[in-house]
Amino acid sequence: MKEKKFATLYIVRHGQTDWNAEGRIQGSTDRPLDEIGHSQAKAVGEELSKIQAAAVYSSPLLRARQTAQAIAAFQGHEIQLEKGLREASYGSVEGITVMEFRERFKEAISEKLKLPLPHQWKYKFAPDAESCEEITARAMPSLHSIAKKHVDQSVIIVSHGYVLRALVSFLAEIPDETVRVPNCSVVVLEGNETTLRLITYGAGEGPTIRS
Repeated sequence: MKEKKFATLYIVRHGQTDWNAEGRIQGSTDRPLDEIGHSQAKAVGEELSKIQAAAVYSSPLLRARQTAQAIAAFQGHEIQLEKGLREASYGSVEGITVMEFRERFKEAISEKLKLPLPHQWKYKFAPDAESCEEITARAMPSLHSIAKKHVDQSVIIVSHGYVLRALVSFLAEIPDETVRVPNCSVVVLEGNETTLRLITYGAGEGPTIRS
């Protein structure tokens, strides 16, 4: 049987914004990087300069584009935008702090974690928010498309916290509530047009999981 070939996807969460610093839920609200965020973006760009990336892709939201531009400066590429990688919409809860969210939805969070994973992925804390299932349904085709273009190459992709949490949750089959992806941390996947595999996220090594 012919061995499948994969692209290596280095997916970066954008740098810090003022709302990140304040602990506010951003979602689709389009905030720029703050001073710390620009420094983080430059630092991760320098670290990823060790990789000879074939391309740099980004969510179209400003904080992601600014991070991708800092990274791309080390790679000599123009960034390419992928709307499927934009941050999740949190709907009516955007703008409140995470502490407020966890207090307001304390019982709902507890109930969600008791559900089987497929039901957790469908769960919404607000009717106008996106679920994990909806996020992965739009993000994964974008990643498959990128991977198909770059078989046997490495690419750098800048996206968002909840997108990465949803992807890690789905691929590692763990609750998204337990996944932490700090600003400018990197999730590494391997993939092609049909398969995505989690290699690493955070400080530890992730399992190799499902198509």
